Amino acid sequence: MRLIVGLATLLLVVCFGTEASAHASLVSAEPRDGSVLAQAPKRVELRFNESVTAGAVHVIDADGRLRGDAAVDATAETILVTLPDGLPHGTSIVSYRVISQDGHPVTGAVTFSVGAPTATAAPADTSVNIDALIWLARIGLYIGLFAGVGGVFFVAWIGRSDAGSSAVRAALAVGLFGAVASLGLQGLDVLGLPLSGIVTAASWKVALGTSLGPALLIAIAAMAISLFAFRRPFSGMARALSLLGLAGVGLSLAATGHAATAPPEALTRPAMLLHGAGVAFWLGALVPLVAIVWQQPSCHCRSCGASRPWRSPWSPSWCSQG
Repeated sequence: MRLIVGLATLLLVVCFGTEASAHASLVSAEPRDGSVLAQAPKRVELRFNESVTAGAVHVIDADGRLRGDAAVDATAETILVTLPDGLPHGTSIVSYRVISQDGHPVTGAVTFSVGAPTATAAPADTSVNIDALIWLARIGLYIGLFAGVGGVFFVAWIGRSDAGSSAVRAALAVGLFGAVASLGLQGLDVLGLPLSGIVTAASWKVALGTSLGPALLIAIAAMAISLFAFRRPFSGMARALSLLGLAGVGLSLAATGHAATAPPEALTRPAMLLHGAGVAFWLGALVPLVAIVWQQPSCHCRSCGASRPWRSPWSPSWCSQG
């Protein structure tokens, strides 16, 4: 169990120490941000540097009202916001929360003024309230993928021992909970909802529509398969299922993220698949290996049944029958 805590600490440091800076960014807006127009435009066009998924896109008019009658349409890199008729004179705000290809939400806003600029309050960002939960859920997911799925593969193919099995099962349970929680929290982050919104169907539906959704479903399947394989860990079926679970780790990591979607994807996605599977095997072997060393198994003489420490060499003098 102490090893799992150590792995969690390591993953926490890695996650906070490798912040990505290649998320989607707004490259143009029509009308341009800060424009002063004689009359209200029919629509606002937001263009990004990569394909995005629309999350929460809101229009706040010059009177400070949130306009629910604005229509939003997203196509590849472009988001079109059809504005309602009769916008009042003054400054209106179009705030957006979109999902980049790596599954991370990106927020921002553009403004335009009809007649003359005025002061208009921007909507509050509620996503900061769940940032810690998102990271904790992601840590749990990685524990399940690496220590859990990788541990099952090592036990089935190499370890051939029950040593560390309880820790591996615990890692899989933590990972499954973390994956499900990550899916719900992703939806909240996309829509900018508080934690209470996790009970709504909208948060789960929008999460499945992002690139992170399929990746999490693959991760859940990989951990569930590995957990099933652990029912009979030394059988041929267990070896086949554990191999399938290890491949699922690689597929999950290759399904989302800028490292996987960087061109040329024909090379980067297979590279991420092999990298993820290799990391899972390496980290997954640590828990059962340490448990095997701690158990200090004994060797038994087939003639008389005498036992000696595993690290001691066999010699004829071991056998009490000569």
